[in-house]
Amino acid sequence: MDTSEYYQNLDKSPNYKKARKRVRSIRRFYRFLGTYILISAFLAAINIVTSPFYFWAIFPILGMGLAVGLSYIKVFGLPFVGAMDEEWENEKLKEEIMKMDMADNNIDWQAQYHDHHQQHLDLEEDIGMKDLDYETLKKEFGDEFD
Repeated sequence: MDTSEYYQNLDKSPNYKKARKRVRSIRRFYRFLGTYILISAFLAAINIVTSPFYFWAIFPILGMGLAVGLSYIKVFGLPFVGAMDEEWENEKLKEEIMKMDMADNNIDWQAQYHDHHQQHLDLEEDIGMKDLDYETLKKEFGDEFD
C-alpha cells in the first residue's frame, strides 16, 4: 500500500472512530487554551487600565489556568509519567530508526511507520511476543542499528 492509498482509506481503519474522538478532544483543548489566552490578556488589559497598582486579574487567570491544566491532563495525560519506561523507549527507538531510514530514501516516514507499527502489532499477536528487544532490532536492521 502506497502513501496515497493509506491516506485515502483512513476511514476504513478499525481505529478510525477512536482516533477521530481523540483528535476532536485535542482540538477542543487547543480551542480552550486559545480562549484562555485571549481572556487572560483581556483581563490583564482591563486591570492595567482600571487599577495598575493592584493586579487583581491574577485570580481569575490562575483559576482558569487550573482548568486548562486539568484539561491538558485529561487529553494528554500527566507529562513525563511513564515517559521513561522501557516500552516507551523501544517505541521511540523504532520510530527514530524508521525516520532515518525513510529520510535516506526520501519517503513519507509517518505513513510507513504506521504501516510498520501495525504489522509489528499483528506479528506480536501472531507469535505472542510482547515487544522487540535490542537483539531482535539488531537482527532486523543489521549494521545500520549500531
